[in-house]
Amino acid sequence: MSQKTIAALFVLLISSFILTASIGYSAEPYLGTDPVISVVDSYFQAVGAKDFKTAYYLRTECWRDCTSLKAFSASWDDNVTTKLVDRAACLNSECKAVVKVRIYTEDNHCGWCQGTAPRYYSGKVYLVYEKSRRAWKIDRIAIDEEINGINFGK
Repeated sequence: MSQKTIAALFVLLISSFILTASIGYSAEPYLGTDPVISVVDSYFQAVGAKDFKTAYYLRTECWRDCTSLKAFSASWDDNVTTKLVDRAACLNSECKAVVKVRIYTEDNHCGWCQGTAPRYYSGKVYLVYEKSRRAWKIDRIAIDEEINGINFGK
């Protein structure tokens, strides 16, 4: 092979590598990254880990003005397990979003059986974009207990 052919193959090889690497790199950070879903995931992970302070600050400032961290923590503290089972965004505009969720909990409210009470809940999480913080925050959660896999609520 001539030097021109080797040089041309080398340039082609390097160009292919750069093109392939840049396509793979630029696409990777955007796959599966939805900031709204990320907030919902983080919220329920924090609650499940009993990291109530993190979960509390994923709520809107307006909501936090009406609910203390102590009251928020007390509302979740009896839960032994809290897991987000499923979620799907059903509305996502510039400043509002709604995510349908299904969660599984086990709590210590089972007085007569002296054990935990496993339950599924489903409903919606309402988020707003707080421009002052440049972040999505959870404003309201409307979930109801499922009875035999059916949610008769909202």
